[in-house]
Amino acid sequence: IDTYISIVLIDETGQRLFVGSENGSLRLYDLNDILIDEDCKIVCFASLFISKMLNEDKLSLLFKQIKEKGIILCADSSTPKNGENASDLKYLQYIDHFFCNESEAIALCKTRDLYACEKIFYENGVKDVIIKCGEKGCLNKGKIYPAENIRCIDSTGAGDSFVAGFIHGLNAGCTQEECLKLATHFAALACQNIGANTWVETVKL
Repeated sequence: IDTYISIVLIDETGQRLFVGSENGSLRLYDLNDILIDEDCKIVCFASLFISKMLNEDKLSLLFKQIKEKGIILCADSSTPKNGENASDLKYLQYIDHFFCNESEAIALCKTRDLYACEKIFYENGVKDVIIKCGEKGCLNKGKIYPAENIRCIDSTGAGDSFVAGFIHGLNAGCTQEECLKLATHFAALACQNIGANTWVETVKL
């Protein structure tokens, strides 16, 4: 399978647009490409809907197996590719922490009301829903947690950095609020540096 290469275009406000192949490795990985270590504590599946090979039945099987091992399961969404509806996704019941941005939530829940989106995800079994709202911060359990006040020069990797910050806090035994604070801080660092992960060398944990 050809290696997936993504071209990232940045506009004058720091917002990014991805251009990539429909047939690279990222779009074609399957269940046999995913290995879960027995001593794993947390699994983050990123991103839902990227692979064309992983349908709902396969993801339900994978997520069920992960939970049977006693592992904390996080999942980060991407843009739904085939009109998926949150109410039809049986694998949501296995997810402990679910991340998506505003546009992904709206597309999955068929409503522009983010509080209604949050309710729909909970009704379908997700244990914890975090909706990333860019410069407005994030929505969690009916509360908006503000983003840091920064000048964004490149938003590439901000969402992934947000999730990384949350999971770092989760792994360290932090409270939910501390995890969200770390998440917004990591996202802010990503937005202040060119590239997806150049900020990592600057952070002290």
